[in-house]
Amino acid sequence: MTKGGSRSLSISDGMILVAASAVAFMGFRLTAQNQRWDLAGGKWAIVWVPDILDWGACSFALALVVIRLRNSRPSRDRLWRQPGWLACFVVVTTLALETVEILSLYFVQETAMTGSSALNLPMIFLEILPLHAPDDISRAVIAIWIILALSQRWEAEPQGIDRLGRIVGWYWVARAVVSPFQVLSTY
Repeated sequence: MTKGGSRSLSISDGMILVAASAVAFMGFRLTAQNQRWDLAGGKWAIVWVPDILDWGACSFALALVVIRLRNSRPSRDRLWRQPGWLACFVVVTTLALETVEILSLYFVQETAMTGSSALNLPMIFLEILPLHAPDDISRAVIAIWIILALSQRWEAEPQGIDRLGRIVGWYWVARAVVSPFQVLSTY
């Protein structure tokens, strides 16, 4: 363990990241199968690539939250000052809240319309959630980073865990920039 409760990535951390990669690749594959790509039209890159990359960003955010909450973590005060940790925490929290909201709305709507309470989970996770969650996640990451910076509590840690978290956070910031072009290119 290094000074101040921070630590480098270990073998078990690597195993968690490999598992996150497996989830991401499964999501890549399901999204690619679900989308009807018009490769000849040339619009596919800006329309579908962010949707595919969202799987990786979400799975790595969850993995980094799990890694950071394991043994030898910094104190709570220092933990909540790390931009990488906050970005991953906000991604996971926003995604969980979006999932609960969409599942409950879908359940109520499906029950009211058909009288059946059966959920079509593949449709929810492949069609409905990707339309709503990315913009909310991007706004949440940007908001938490602005709050952290304005309160002068930004204390980036020079270790791999926080750096990977900041990469995930910067992905969502970039996603906020690409999102309007993604919507415009579908028309």
